Amino acid sequence: MKKRVAVAAMAAVMAVSMMGMTSVAVQADDTVKIVTIGVQSGGSYWGNIEKGFTEACEELGWEGDYWTPQNAGNDSEMVQLAENALTQGYDVICMEINDLDMYGDVISRAKEDGVKLISLTDVGEENCDAFVGIDSYASGYSQGEKIAEFAKELGYDSINYVTLMSTTDNASQLKNRQGIADAMSENFDGEINEIDIAATDSNAATAQDKLSAFYLANPDLNAVASVDLYAALGAAQFVDENGLQGKFIATGLELTADAFNRVLDGDLMATSSVDSVGIGKNFCYVAQKILNGENYDYSNPAEKIWVLPDDVESYCAENGIELN
Repeated sequence: MKKRVAVAAMAAVMAVSMMGMTSVAVQADDTVKIVTIGVQSGGSYWGNIEKGFTEACEELGWEGDYWTPQNAGNDSEMVQLAENALTQGYDVICMEINDLDMYGDVISRAKEDGVKLISLTDVGEENCDAFVGIDSYASGYSQGEKIAEFAKELGYDSINYVTLMSTTDNASQLKNRQGIADAMSENFDGEINEIDIAATDSNAATAQDKLSAFYLANPDLNAVASVDLYAALGAAQFVDENGLQGKFIATGLELTADAFNRVLDGDLMATSSVDSVGIGKNFCYVAQKILNGENYDYSNPAEKIWVLPDDVESYCAENGIELN
């Protein structure tokens, strides 16, 4: 592969800037050109993916870019970014593929152009070269197990819950939802009722408002299945506002000081996430194996990490997190 000149790299950055996107470039003499298309810029999850990705690009001497849509989580904008990456000659595209129909043209073009496609969600070997990220079903199952565990500890006769997702047709989040339901069914002997499913539109205030409305209409509501980060944030705010600590099951989806304080305050029963820095690094490390023709695993799921109230202080001390 021939060396790319700096002008081409600058053109890629300018193209993203004109779209109002965030770009973090690692200029290098190496010929590998890789882009991660994130759902958003910053935050404990995507910010750490960007951090790990950038660090790995620097280590490997690759030219790496991190792009995000103007509107967090907007699939149409992310598809457009992927199409831009294909046009601009990237060797590897890393992104979260949520809808095979929407991303179908991108998948086809990547195959035709020999561009390696790494997905944060498992969409099958026929659609991408590798899966590096979260096993949606397994992640949901883990949350469902925790909800069932807490329900038994609180002496629930039944679990009456709502599921909050960023959008109700998000394919990976629907797998998460199914995992939650299956785990509760297999680990709780009482009655289980999913009262409804609703979209947060990736907004914590929206999640809180919808949860409040559900609670008003269904006073027996005693748990929430939070499928996206904003659902978890909104759920914590809902518990705090209504004084439902120790009476309502909500779990977090990030390992931050705010989440840990919420756990200690009782707004969240526990919080969880994955090694997102590791995900960002693995985008590059797995891509390196693919490009070098080495043997590699198609599936590279990130480990789920749970932190309960009794574990908060030790976890924070080990990971340099300062609590308020």
